[in-house]
Amino acid sequence: MSKAFDRVEWPFLRAIMLKLGFPNCWVERVMDCITSAQFKALINGKSTETITPQRGLRQGCPLSPYRFLLCAEGFSALLHSANKRGRLKGIACSRYAPKINHLLFADDSLIFGEANEATCSEIKETLRLYEMASGQAINFHKSSISFSPNVSTDLKLSINNWLEIGYDSPHEVYLGLPSFTIKNKRLIFNKMKEQVWKKLQSWKSKLFSFGGREILIKAVAQATSVFTMSVFKLPQRLIDELNATMMRFWWGGNNDKRCIHWANKCLLSKSKLHGGMGFRNLSAFNKALLAKQGWRIITHSNSLMARVLKAKYFHNCDFLMAQASPNSSYIWRSILWGRDLLKLGLRWRIGNGNSVRVFGDPWLPRPISFQAITSPNPNLAATRIVELLTEDGSWNWEKINSILWSIDYHLILEMPPCSTKFDDALIWHWDKKGSYSVKSGYVTTTQGESNVASSSNGGFNLWWKKLWSCKIPNKLKTHAWRAFHSALLTRSSLAKRGILSNSICPCCMEDIECETHALWLCVFAQESWRISSL
Repeated sequence: MSKAFDRVEWPFLRAIMLKLGFPNCWVERVMDCITSAQFKALINGKSTETITPQRGLRQGCPLSPYRFLLCAEGFSALLHSANKRGRLKGIACSRYAPKINHLLFADDSLIFGEANEATCSEIKETLRLYEMASGQAINFHKSSISFSPNVSTDLKLSINNWLEIGYDSPHEVYLGLPSFTIKNKRLIFNKMKEQVWKKLQSWKSKLFSFGGREILIKAVAQATSVFTMSVFKLPQRLIDELNATMMRFWWGGNNDKRCIHWANKCLLSKSKLHGGMGFRNLSAFNKALLAKQGWRIITHSNSLMARVLKAKYFHNCDFLMAQASPNSSYIWRSILWGRDLLKLGLRWRIGNGNSVRVFGDPWLPRPISFQAITSPNPNLAATRIVELLTEDGSWNWEKINSILWSIDYHLILEMPPCSTKFDDALIWHWDKKGSYSVKSGYVTTTQGESNVASSSNGGFNLWWKKLWSCKIPNKLKTHAWRAFHSALLTRSSLAKRGILSNSICPCCMEDIECETHALWLCVFAQESWRISSL
């Protein structure tokens, strides 16, 4: 859309709100907010007279995006109408998938259809009607068209001339993500690496303390790739390169010189509570984000994304049993990689008990399998939970005691009573509300990894907890962390790395761990800061 906010006709917006069922008093109140706008312009340094607009929405008003969405509803209704008439059929990714003829993103619209002149004619007529009614104008110079591989070259040229829209490369990037993937994944995501590198190069690390660099890395550098990691699994080599770039900035290195990287393993430790700096483990974070997509497929099975993926990849089974086929897309393979994390915490919340088997399904609060340990009788292998419930939803203890071992029996005693009014539902065990979150998924992933060298091994958990929660400058906390992990430029740390032959202190001529003195110096500063703030 060209100048989308500036061209909205007010009568069209009023008619849309009335059509959608908004009360007249509410519509008039909204229109009063729109029509009361006035402004002045500066021409050659002089202010003009008050200008009262006759159309358009004010940019910067918090309600304007929602009003524009109401206008987009009119455009969507025209496309749905064309679909009902059979003039714009849309496309489907498989035989069982729903047909999609348009998707809307902000002020961009994606329209799908068959490659023929009848579809082109209907698209042009729909756009013309929308322009006449809403005042919007389509910017054909910024629009593009893509074809499937089986469309002939002559038909492509014919459609391009008919719609007057240019043809785009099939590897176009939209909203920062590639529209198509190729075999070389590093080549696709190389732009993201360049963005992080440019961000870090724009900051002069020598002007920041370690505390300042920590905030910049967490809030900006590591956040740059969140959107991409929510959709794709990043190659491990790319993640290693991103970590190396950020760690080089953290330790103060640049293109001209390289600094010593101290205690790198502790930088990606589980949390700041255990004495690590708490930088995100990008691989674990990537997996937690993709597991969120899998959780949405499970909990929002009627959403468009879930229906399309189910029709394409697992129409004969459920999501947890789906497998990757040789022609699976890279997005689907990435979601399945995140699903491995979901399986570490998914279990059934018992409702009516019709969907869950006693043996083989995860329903008991026993990590990690959540399954019954009891060896099932072959005749009872298909027993459902509903057979262990009475009519009022309470547990049938005699039946439970007869088929389950005591270790499983006692676990059922801790479970709340069932509600037979509701269906069984999958929940995330590691959250009190049973809902998956990226944070809980990240913690679950990092806990499963091998322990890194951190202060947790030394029994300083409580001390680190107090330090990280203390209201003192970040540079003091970071200095204490560096002192503990021998990451200060002292004689003993240089001797450990083989740069100096010994760690003899020239003042007292004794072999002293100077980092210990630096650590308690930070503790003293911490307590002084706390006392002064009382």
